[in-house]
Amino acid sequence: MNSSYLNEFLVVVRHMNFTAAAKYLNLTQSSLSKHMAALEKEFGCTLFKRNLQGIELTSQGRVFSIDAQKMLNLYDEAKRHVRSATREVRLAGSIEDDAMVRLVSEAKAYLAAHDPGFTLSLAHCGTQSPFDQLASRQIDLFVEVALQDEETDPRCDSCILATVPLVAIVSRQHPLADREAISVHDLEGRLVVHPIGSLGFARGTLAVDEFFRRHGVVVEQELIFADSTRDFSFSNLEESILVTPRSNFSKRLFPGSLDDYLPLPIEEPDAAFPYHLIWRKNEQADQITIFREVLLNISESICPINAHWLARGRV
Repeated sequence: MNSSYLNEFLVVVRHMNFTAAAKYLNLTQSSLSKHMAALEKEFGCTLFKRNLQGIELTSQGRVFSIDAQKMLNLYDEAKRHVRSATREVRLAGSIEDDAMVRLVSEAKAYLAAHDPGFTLSLAHCGTQSPFDQLASRQIDLFVEVALQDEETDPRCDSCILATVPLVAIVSRQHPLADREAISVHDLEGRLVVHPIGSLGFARGTLAVDEFFRRHGVVVEQELIFADSTRDFSFSNLEESILVTPRSNFSKRLFPGSLDDYLPLPIEEPDAAFPYHLIWRKNEQADQITIFREVLLNISESICPINAHWLARGRV
């Protein structure tokens, strides 16, 4: 039995609509129907009956909805027992930024030296929402760019892990290249490149857009699909401007071309990406809470700019 089918069944029960449930799960309706049919075959029952108004649970389906939740709870409990022996922490999200890479690497090295049983796994986000992945214990911690006035899922807690200053990266031939620093208003009407595709890139684009809107600045936008930083051609900016965290201006992302481009500091105090660290509410596993605290302590020591954000953002 595929345990994810049980979760999908409970989502259908909550929505009582295959189309809405499939959209929530990011599945096609035909795939979801096949999964429900597989459950019915395995348990030898009929879970739903269809009528002109939609679907409703059969008597077997009502009984199964109770047992499905019990099975998922037991499954999660078994995973917790197994993982408690390995002291593994699974981290996902926007962790390609060089500032995040440094934070995670130093935290991992510190714990590896002090706790030989500790292991860190970097997980891919997948198509499911990070909050659902946290709730279902597919991952333990998630890092993402914080958006203004965005509320965290009630199943989770969060705090600001780090803030990374934004810069405008331009070629040395760009009209702005003779400046030591710029104001966001210097970008008015100019062509700004936005890499999109991955979850991290998409949220970064939204955060930059929010920054422009806060200051009433309108720019021309060029959207370039890239699934990761490795897929985005940073070396072909030409007359465009890339607004990105300062830590992204590195040899890792600009191999062999750092001398051709300049990172121009942006003067506004809010020209920064705040990165949120998110975890399950009331988390009990000590390896997760310890790793979280180590991350925050290292962030405070290597990113002095974070002090006022951390004081405001810690829960």
